[in-house]
Amino acid sequence: MSIDKTKPNVQIESIANGSTVRSANWTPEWTSSDPVSGIAGHEVRLNNGSWFDVGLATQWTATGLREGTNTLEVRAFDDAGNSNIAVVEFTYERPSGLEDAAIWIAIGVAVIAGAVLAVYLLYQKRT
Repeated sequence: MSIDKTKPNVQIESIANGSTVRSANWTPEWTSSDPVSGIAGHEVRLNNGSWFDVGLATQWTATGLREGTNTLEVRAFDDAGNSNIAVVEFTYERPSGLEDAAIWIAIGVAVIAGAVLAVYLLYQKRT
């Protein structure tokens, strides 16, 4: 019988250190493994706040991002009680609104194109 004294592996996959996030509803993802005793669960926290137990989930919807630099930590626990933490710092920039404008413009163009096509087909049908 052996005693597991090895920390589990944990890595934040969905964002690189120093990256920029432009969505207020951002969902980071991570992976974890422990070949000896298995993963028991995860906890996450944002900006040195409270740890949130997310069980065996490998993603979490981050709320409360502040403009500028943010820190996300994911802590993995194995079934032997060992833990390890992955940390990533990223920048949150509030969306400029241009993304929403582009979507509405595309919808408007599609509606106009559809109306023009409908009128053209009706005209062709009459002649």
